Amino acid sequence: MAPSKRRRASHNQKSPEQSSATVVSGNEDLLTEILLRLPAQSLLRFKAVSKNWLSLISDHRFSLHWKNFKSVSPNGLFLRRYSRPKNPNYKLEYVPLDGKQQQGKRSRPPFRSLSFVDDPLGIKILQSSHGLLLCSSRVDHPKRNYYVYNPTTKQFRTLPRPTACSLREVCGIYLAFDPFQSKHYKVVCVSSVGSGRYRIEIYSPETGTWVTCGDSFNAPLDLSFRNGVFWNGAIHWPSCWSETSLCFDINRGSLRTMPMPPIQSGQSIRTYRFFGESRGHLHLVEFFGYFTIQFDVFELERDYSKWFIKYRVDLDVVTTAFPEVLRIQPDPLLHRHHCVFLVFSVVRGETENESSLVLYMPGKVISYNLKDKKFKKLCNLVLRQSDVDNLVWHRSPYIHQHIESLFCV
Repeated sequence: MAPSKRRRASHNQKSPEQSSATVVSGNEDLLTEILLRLPAQSLLRFKAVSKNWLSLISDHRFSLHWKNFKSVSPNGLFLRRYSRPKNPNYKLEYVPLDGKQQQGKRSRPPFRSLSFVDDPLGIKILQSSHGLLLCSSRVDHPKRNYYVYNPTTKQFRTLPRPTACSLREVCGIYLAFDPFQSKHYKVVCVSSVGSGRYRIEIYSPETGTWVTCGDSFNAPLDLSFRNGVFWNGAIHWPSCWSETSLCFDINRGSLRTMPMPPIQSGQSIRTYRFFGESRGHLHLVEFFGYFTIQFDVFELERDYSKWFIKYRVDLDVVTTAFPEVLRIQPDPLLHRHHCVFLVFSVVRGETENESSLVLYMPGKVISYNLKDKKFKKLCNLVLRQSDVDNLVWHRSPYIHQHIESLFCV
C-alpha cells in the first residue's frame, strides 16, 4: 500500500476512546445508567451536549430515578427567621442533615439567600415539597409575588396573583407536589370572603391560571390555616382544641374531616410543637408543659381512622449531656418561662433505625435517633428569643426541608 493510502487509513481509524464514546452515545439505556450516577451540576452542564441529552435529562422519569429519589432523605433544613433585617435578601440559616460536617465546621449550604429573581420586596420561603420551594415576596404587600423555584436546577416560575391578593384575604398558600403521582405540582390558596367563610383556589402550571374550587365554606375558629401540610394528596390543617379538623383533597376538590389526637386530661388545648410530613408519613408532636423532656410523636393512619403513638421520647440522656436545656429563663413581661428546646423536624429514614428528631437547644442543633436514643450535634446555632417565641407559637412554617431534585417547574 502506498504511504499516502496508509496515512489515510490510519487517519480514518477510530481510537478506542472514540469507539467507546460512540457506543455509549448510541445506546440510550447505557447512557442513562451513566448519567444517573452523576451529580446535579454535571447533569445541568450536559444538557447542552445535544437535544437528545437535553430531552433525556429533562424527562420526569429520569428525575424520579436520579439518586433513587423515592428513598432519598433531606440534605438539610432551612430556617426562616421571624425578625426582619434591613436587607430584604437576608441570609438563611441552614442545618445540614447529610453528615458532611468536617472537623466541627458547618457544612456549606447549597445557597445562602434567595436571589433568583430581582424582587424589590425580597423573597421568603413559604413551603417546600420534593425539592421544589414555594416562595413569595418577603414583605407583606398587596402586590407581592409568588414563585415556584427549584434551587438545584435554578429554574423558577412566577405565578399570577390569586384573586385574593389583599393582605387580609389570604389565609394560607401551599405547594402540593407528589412526583410519584404526577409530574405537575399545584398551588392551593385559602382566602377569607368575610363572615367566617373561606374559599379555595388552585393554580396549575398546565393551565397557568387560578381556578376557584367549589363553594365557600365555614371553618372552626381554632383551625390553623397557617400550618397547612401537604400529605396523601391533600392539604391538612391542625386544630388546637377540637376532636376533628379539616383537610382538602386536591384531586377531588373537596373538604373532609380528619381526626385529631385526644387532648390530655387536665389540658384545655392541644399544645403541639410540630406538625409535618416526612417520607410519606404525617406526624404531630405534642408537649405537656413548657419544661417536659418526655413527649409523644403521633402518626396518622393513611385511611384517617386514627392517630397512634409512633414514638415515645425521653430526652433525659440529652439533658445529662447538655444541662443548659433545663435552665429556667423567666420572662418578667409575659410572666411565663421560655421553652428551652424546639422540635425542628421529624425525619423518617429509609429504615426505622435511621429515623430521627431534629432539635434546637440553646446554641446548637442536635439529631436524636428515635430507635437507639443516641444523639449528635449537627451544628451551632444561636436564635434570638423573638425567633424562639415565633417558632413556638407558629410551629413548622418557618422550617423547610432541602432536597436535591431535577424536577421541572
